[in-house]
Amino acid sequence: MKWLSNITGGYSSSAKVVDGALILSLPDAVSPVVWRMELDDVKAASLGIEPKDNNVYVLTMKEGKGDTKEIAPFDNKDKAVKALMAASSALENSQGATRANDNAAARPKGNFLSQLLSAAVGLVILAVLLFSIARMGPEIRTTETIANGGPAAQGSSAAPAGSPGTPQSADDFLRGR
Repeated sequence: MKWLSNITGGYSSSAKVVDGALILSLPDAVSPVVWRMELDDVKAASLGIEPKDNNVYVLTMKEGKGDTKEIAPFDNKDKAVKALMAASSALENSQGATRANDNAAARPKGNFLSQLLSAAVGLVILAVLLFSIARMGPEIRTTETIANGGPAAQGSSAAPAGSPGTPQSADDFLRGR
């Protein structure tokens, strides 16, 4: 008869844990309901089934010191147990999933030694790049480098007459170039 119920549109209870909340969909209850409970707000709770008069079974949640909340009434025990098992399965399959995802984002990946080694390698690469960029720029010619036979003095074919700082004629200077 269960297949007949599915063909004719009979729905059954289901449960999921989404974004840290238990969501129960109970369309086969006497009063169909969708119920949501934030798991972060609840420290300890138990779900159970309590029989009531007239063969009604109520899915309940008991928090802490006995504060019982009725979730949904069912017309037979099998439907109530199926809803309870759907909630149990959803909680089991998502055990620690929300907390594990939060902790994974906050927790650094790898151990301290590998992070330290990565930082050291990065600093060495940065230093080499900065040094090579600095060496690519133009060299500044000072009177000391010219006087000491630096690149400007070595590159010319004829050295200017006289030592630096001594006056010379324009013709001698231009011939030296």
